[in-house]
Amino acid sequence: MRLGHDSFQFLLLTALVVAPAVCGADARTHFEQAQALTRDGDYKGALEAYDAILSTAGEDGAVRHNRALLYLLTNEIDKAREEARMATELDPKEGRYLVTLGVTWMKGDKPDLRKASMALKKAVNVLEKKRDYEGLAMAYFNIGVVCQRRRNLEEARRYYEMALDNNPADQNAREALGAMGL
Repeated sequence: MRLGHDSFQFLLLTALVVAPAVCGADARTHFEQAQALTRDGDYKGALEAYDAILSTAGEDGAVRHNRALLYLLTNEIDKAREEARMATELDPKEGRYLVTLGVTWMKGDKPDLRKASMALKKAVNVLEKKRDYEGLAMAYFNIGVVCQRRRNLEEARRYYEMALDNNPADQNAREALGAMGL
């Protein structure tokens, strides 16, 4: 059963999914199964498939990261944050993991926009080095959201525009600018 999340959140989070570094046939099968279960809205089943990868292949940053995304989709923010933290510790040079960590700090009952901004700006540095323009667009978009929540609309506008510079097809940044009347 798909939870009541808007399609933007689902698409943003699933766009961040990363294939695990482990390359065994069992791990690949479980990863493909987790992807299919996620698309079908069976997040519990997807988590179990990722657990199977961890139990057979050991720790993997991508698996921890993807688990964080699933916990975000189920609104289990503390679990999402912990999984994202573990992913960044396992692979600190993966900018998309830092984007996810930043998003976890924007969610929940007590969001910490300072920590979100720090993680997202660190992600920008990593993603720029990798020339991961789609990842950069996601990071810039989320920094824009942080700025908008802080009521710094000029900065939000600048970051949304930077998201579009890195991914001209980024409909979310375009819509955010439109909603701001810009």
